[in-house]
Amino acid sequence: ARIEGAPAGAKGVSLFAVPKIWVNEDGSLGEPNDVSCIGIEHKMGLNGSATCVMNFGENGRCRGHLVGEPGMGLAYMFQMVNVARMAVGLESVAFGANIYANVLAYAKERVQGTPFGKGGARVRIVEHADVRRMLMNLKSLTEGMRALVYKTYFMEDLAKNSLDEAERKRAKGRLELFTPLVKAYCSDRIFEMGREGIQILGGYGFTKEYPVEQYTRDCKIFSIWDGTNFIQSADLVGRKLSMGGGAVFKGWIEEITAFIGAHKAEKAFSRELEILEEALRTVAGLALDYARYLGEGKLDLVPLTSTRFLDCAAEVAIAHLMLEQGMIALGTLERGQCGAADQAFYRGKVETVRYYCRNFLPQVFGRARIIRMEDTTAVEIPEDYL
Repeated sequence: ARIEGAPAGAKGVSLFAVPKIWVNEDGSLGEPNDVSCIGIEHKMGLNGSATCVMNFGENGRCRGHLVGEPGMGLAYMFQMVNVARMAVGLESVAFGANIYANVLAYAKERVQGTPFGKGGARVRIVEHADVRRMLMNLKSLTEGMRALVYKTYFMEDLAKNSLDEAERKRAKGRLELFTPLVKAYCSDRIFEMGREGIQILGGYGFTKEYPVEQYTRDCKIFSIWDGTNFIQSADLVGRKLSMGGGAVFKGWIEEITAFIGAHKAEKAFSRELEILEEALRTVAGLALDYARYLGEGKLDLVPLTSTRFLDCAAEVAIAHLMLEQGMIALGTLERGQCGAADQAFYRGKVETVRYYCRNFLPQVFGRARIIRMEDTTAVEIPEDYL
């Protein structure tokens, strides 16, 4: 809200705590404040949490306590929002893990149909190739998103607690670069993962007998609140790529380049490293394209394509982190440092890394081709034609 006489725009917005009942100076309860709930929202999901419409000052008698300094309302709000954006990524990982666990258990028990082109006895649906594909989509996305979220939280820890000033600065830059990826990529993917989970369950997925339909409804808000995913992509292209004169983005590119160079001899992931190297060059090239678009005044190309660019950057980041995990898993297996019970985990990690790099990372190339077409049909078409 605005204090009387506050300047126009964001600088005039202040933050207030508004009590339901006014508290007297002596601590006793006074008269009710002029604030009321005028309606409950009927939502698609998150129905365990009541969301309402609040009315402040209907009778001109609403009072509140100023929080902090006047004119700092939006700045304070964004401190909360940045925390919430990271939490969206973490929540997406939690939803993904639960969706995967539920549908994997079902797929191992449900018997239906025979394998494509093979005939014979009916089999559990986990033995069907298409179901395996969807299960691996869920598994690799969940593990990839978890890697991105945990890495970014680690950067937050370093930015706040490292004793090395240079390390704190580097970590803060990486945290700011990755936050829109965590929020937008994870929240877009988790809704798609809900669709995959429902599909694996078949008709049961469309019922409330299994929780996946609820997860899918509940998670849709993630791409909307705390700044829509377009806002995240516009922030990435408009602000984050140029942070520190481009040094933050360049440092990330150089880190992945060094990783690829250090592991070129690893034959087990040679194909995946080649895809990552090409995808990295593509993302770096797209960043230069955006600088050109802005310089040439082709401003519409940013909102028309930035969500695609964000997905490209996120998939490169995740593929890099997944390959780091894959290298560790390979080393552990080769050294025989795990018992039989852990071998399935490490071998599963290796295959999951391969799957993500071969099935998600190549999407970078298709998106890049679309971006570089510089198509502006969506903004040029007359409104009457819509």
